[in-house]
Amino acid sequence: MQASSVKKPDLVPPVTDELTQALARDLLDFVNQLFAAGQRDLFAAMEEAEVSITQVKVLKALAEADEPMSLGAVSETLGLSLPAISRSVDALVRRGLVKREEDPLDRRSKLVTATARGRSTYERLTALRLAGIRDFVADLDPEEQRALADALAPVIRRPRP
Repeated sequence: MQASSVKKPDLVPPVTDELTQALARDLLDFVNQLFAAGQRDLFAAMEEAEVSITQVKVLKALAEADEPMSLGAVSETLGLSLPAISRSVDALVRRGLVKREEDPLDRRSKLVTATARGRSTYERLTALRLAGIRDFVADLDPEEQRALADALAPVIRRPRP
């Protein structure tokens, strides 16, 4: 048998600007639908906890950190300005959600960690977010759920930067 020199057609169309733009619009619509699910409960809980979106981001970074972080490290991690992080941390410290201590290696620097109450607040907000997403998925028919799971699988398996 001789190897065929006929090129098989690509099963996936090449990425074009038009395809990229259409997919980006579709993903934005999907993300908007996803975030709308359970949003009322999430925002009510944020209001009750008296935390802003930026403060929730700070809590997430600190709750997931293996060790205390400097304000500069939090700023770099979140891509937000040092003054914005400092204001958010100040508010979180006043509410007892974050603890700020002097860095033993550099007394000019402060290290911050989420308190048990801060971690609990972050976990509660995350649980509400997950519940909203679960409700969104539950509203899909089984065929849509399977299609979504199949589409997400290769993206989820990608290494994260």
